[in-house]
Amino acid sequence: MTKNYRKEDLEYCKNLILDFLQLEKQDCNIDYFTTLNLGCLWDDEHKNRYIYGKFRASSDEDSFHLVKAIYYILWNKYLPNMDSFDDMERYYGGDTINPVRNSKKYLTIGNFMLLPKSYHKKNETFNIYKYITFRDDFYKFMKKIQDLYKNKITKEEDINNITDEQIWEKIVIINNWYFKKVKTFDDFVKINMLEGWENLKNSEFDAIENFIKNRSIKMIKNLKEILKA
Repeated sequence: MTKNYRKEDLEYCKNLILDFLQLEKQDCNIDYFTTLNLGCLWDDEHKNRYIYGKFRASSDEDSFHLVKAIYYILWNKYLPNMDSFDDMERYYGGDTINPVRNSKKYLTIGNFMLLPKSYHKKNETFNIYKYITFRDDFYKFMKKIQDLYKNKITKEEDINNITDEQIWEKIVIINNWYFKKVKTFDDFVKINMLEGWENLKNSEFDAIENFIKNRSIKMIKNLKEILKA
C-alpha cells in the first residue's frame, strides 16, 4: 500500500502553524497572518523551527519553513508535483512579488508565491529570470507569462535544440510539467491568487501595497477554510 505522505504532511503543516500562533499568544487566530511581518521569525525563540525546519536550506523569507507550510496547505491540491512536502521543496521555490524592502507589506504572506524551479543549468529559473530581465518588475513578468500562454511555447521540445541565448524558452520547456496542469493564463492567475496584477503596470507604490494586502486577505481566508474543513 502506498504511504499517504500528503495526509501526514498536511497534518504536520497544520500543527506547525497552530504551534506558532500559540507561541505568539494568538491561539488559533489564523487572521494574524494577514498582516504579520514574517521578519519576526528572526527572533531567537522562533528561529530554528520556523525558519529552517529540519534542514538549514534557505534563510530567504519567502522560503521560511513556516511560509512553506502555508504554501503546502494552500496549493497541494491545485499544483502538480505536490504529493508531499518534500516534492514541493524539490520542484518549487518561494518568490517575492515586490522586492522593495521599505514597503510595509514586504514581509507579509501576500508578497510571497511559489514558482516552479526545475532548471537545465543552475540559475536558469523563473525567479532568477524575473530578477535579471525585469529587475523584479512583477507586471512585466506577468505579461511575459501571459505571452507564454498566448504563444503556446509550452509544447514538448528537446532542450538540446535550444540555444544558450534562449534562456526563457529553456526555462519554460524544462518546467513543462507545470504548464500541463496549469493550462491557461487564467488558471495561473486564479490558482496563484494574482487577480488584479494588471493594476501594477506603472509600478505605483500604493497599487503594489493594495495588491499585496488584498492577496494576503485572500490567502488567509482560504487557509482558514482549509484548516477548518
